[in-house]
Amino acid sequence: MIACPARSRPRAVTCSSTGSLAGPLTDLSARRVARNGRASLSRKDIRVVDEDRVEISIASDVHEIADVAARVDEFCEGRGIGLKTAYAVNVSIDEVLTNTISYGYDDDGPHRIDIAVRKEADRVVVVIEDDGREFDPSGPPPEVDFDASLEDRALGGLGLFLVHELMDSVDYRRAGGRNFITLTKSLAAAD
Repeated sequence: MIACPARSRPRAVTCSSTGSLAGPLTDLSARRVARNGRASLSRKDIRVVDEDRVEISIASDVHEIADVAARVDEFCEGRGIGLKTAYAVNVSIDEVLTNTISYGYDDDGPHRIDIAVRKEADRVVVVIEDDGREFDPSGPPPEVDFDASLEDRALGGLGLFLVHELMDSVDYRRAGGRNFITLTKSLAAAD
């Protein structure tokens, strides 16, 4: 498990969708500024269902992931969800979306991906729905050899490893030709 001690900041990570360095979510406005130059989601793509649930629909384009992160930041901030939890949720959404967009489709046609985020009394639940190839990420993540040099490491698997480390549960179901990935994260008392 990746631990974030109370007095230290989480280490910076590379955003898989953009390749840019992304640090902890300590300055949400800086994160919003960082997405300048990218296509912004229009209001029709974002639907606030109620005060504790937001739905976002994006095209299968990695450039839209930064806007999803900004909307999830705003959602978490507006509901008092702590920075560590918001960070874990956002990194996990980024990884799942990047995998779906990069590997989930057999064609270059337009596809939509729907993301629903809701705050419950003691947890945050994210459901990501897509029409890509069947892929179940809920099983044990691949082993990652952190002792091996970068040249000797097997490609792939680190994103799913992170998702499983950061989230409390990762569930999957397939229905009607669509994938439904459910990510759950408990609200940390000391977040």
